[in-house]
Amino acid sequence: MSKGSREGLRNAGISMILSLVVVLIFYFAASQIGGYDTVDILGGAVYSFILSMIISFSIIPKLVSSLSEKRKATSTPMGDNATQRKEE
Repeated sequence: MSKGSREGLRNAGISMILSLVVVLIFYFAASQIGGYDTVDILGGAVYSFILSMIISFSIIPKLVSSLSEKRKATSTPMGDNATQRKEE
């Protein structure tokens, strides 16, 4: 599997988990408020899932790439630390 397809699967998984969390929050909030039919709650949950997937698919890849770039920039190999100590 290529690096691009692994990143795509990872981003899709993160978006899916985020969308399911949004759906669960919506479902429990709508159930607790009351006064809504089951069809209304399920329709709202489906709408929330689709909308959060659309939004997260545009946000998650940029967020993941920026976090991985920051992680790469802050991590240094042990060899560099050892040579810096010897110089000091």
